[in-house]
Amino acid sequence: MPGSSPPAVSADLIGTAHALRAFLRAVHTSPLNQHGVLYSKTQQLLDAMRRYGEEYMPAVAERGHAAVGPPRLDVAWVWFLHRLAPVAYCLDCKVAFGMVIDVHAPIALAFADAGDAGDAGDAGDAGDAGDAG
Repeated sequence: MPGSSPPAVSADLIGTAHALRAFLRAVHTSPLNQHGVLYSKTQQLLDAMRRYGEEYMPAVAERGHAAVGPPRLDVAWVWFLHRLAPVAYCLDCKVAFGMVIDVHAPIALAFADAGDAGDAGDAGDAGDAGDAG
């Protein structure tokens, strides 16, 4: 409509863009992604997918993000990729958990320290994509 202003955006787009860039850099440079193993169908990616689907997401569905904490970086990467297909993500969540597991900043790009060898449900020393430089 002429003369009307666009709707206000409530998200911090610049901050989110910086956090996304830092998250992608963290994935790319992580020891968990040595030789780009998280970019193709490797055993490391399949293991991360298993931990995501069998450990992390059920724990979040049951106890919530705050109680579970951020996932290990490789699991955070799988979660990020899953959410790039929002219709499939919503359907998969509803089938598996009876609800959509909603994600808001800062948890959307958060991950546990890449050096943490614990399981996906144990945040260990939580890191944040915004701190990745």
